[in-house]
Amino acid sequence: MNEFVAVRKRSRFESVGLEASSVQQKREFVRDDAQRSQRSQILEKVGLNQLISPGRGDLIKRSDLEGSFLRLGYIGAYIINAKDESQASNAQEILADNYYIVPNTLLDLPSSEKTQIRGSKKKGSNYWPEMTGISNAHGNGIQGNDVQIFVLDTGCDADHIQFSDTDIQFRYIDPRDPRRRRNVRGFDPHGHGTHVCGILAGKDVGVAPGVDLYVASVIESESVHTSLERVLYGLDWAMFEVVSSHSIDKTSILNMSLGFRVKDLSKAPEKVLIESVRSALQIIVDDFDVLPVVASGNDRKGNFRAPGYFPEVLSVGAVDKDLNLADFTSRGEITVDAQLRKVPDVWGLGVDVYSALERNNKNCSMYALKSGTSMATPYVSGIAALHAQLTGLQGAALRERIIETADDGNFVRFLED
Repeated sequence: MNEFVAVRKRSRFESVGLEASSVQQKREFVRDDAQRSQRSQILEKVGLNQLISPGRGDLIKRSDLEGSFLRLGYIGAYIINAKDESQASNAQEILADNYYIVPNTLLDLPSSEKTQIRGSKKKGSNYWPEMTGISNAHGNGIQGNDVQIFVLDTGCDADHIQFSDTDIQFRYIDPRDPRRRRNVRGFDPHGHGTHVCGILAGKDVGVAPGVDLYVASVIESESVHTSLERVLYGLDWAMFEVVSSHSIDKTSILNMSLGFRVKDLSKAPEKVLIESVRSALQIIVDDFDVLPVVASGNDRKGNFRAPGYFPEVLSVGAVDKDLNLADFTSRGEITVDAQLRKVPDVWGLGVDVYSALERNNKNCSMYALKSGTSMATPYVSGIAALHAQLTGLQGAALRERIIETADDGNFVRFLED
């Protein structure tokens, strides 16, 4: 295993025994800590070259990366490309005590249950049912203002009319060389990410059109595959933005509709891969006070998709507008850390959800009805943003607010009291 990923095992604060008195102080500490690394110096001593992001236009083959490493200082990970087994063994020995060592593993997007193209005619702003509380929130000026949502998906078509008033911060993570976080205008050849972003922040169809929208394109349009390495790059960029001076005190929400089924693993030992992904999400919660909202998956009852069942995330299943359970939702009980956990945590609207999709060759903005837990997840993220604007809550406290204000069936809605 000459190419592998190393993911930090525990929070920085747990590692050094520190406590922060506020979210801003915590993020300031993480921002400073991300710039320092004694292990990087040690890795260089065993012959590994620390990489930096390539310049625009630089063409680098994967083979050119041999004998190198890249440190993702915010999320707490290393990407190692050793030139031989001896160098890989030395690197693993340096990192093993504090990092999970795992091969770069294939992940994918839970496929939507169905898609119905509905052309270029958009519905009105009262699309969301009254019982969701969304229309009342918008009428009272609550639209998710000063809340930032990070979406890891296939991308987002920034020129769709639903985003004409939105300044989307977009990064394309190159699958051949994920160091290339291309800062370009948002695009999406697939449409899934655009649909998700429309549910979140579309000016007419969005739950929370006032949010600051950040999108990392980490899933390929045709295969709908990604990799652990590529997701970690996207997460590292997102956490860099969280601790930046312009947003260090803002509520931050992570929206994810990707994962893996354990039975599909081909390279990584099940336990180590699961622990590494859990650790990355736990660091996002503990070190950054970010709320991860994750689709439970579309694999039906008794089947589970990581990270959709992790205790560290707010797991979302899908219901229709009559609050009938969507049969495709991954759900049930699963044992995690010797405790029985019920999945999903909450339910959101995820059947025949109307949102942006793409533009046709005449530049007309197209819409579609799509179903899946991928649609229910941005619905819940959007409701969370409305709560965050109203209350100022972040992280675990915001998660509790979402669960406490859900109805008896754990359906998420917006209530001001």
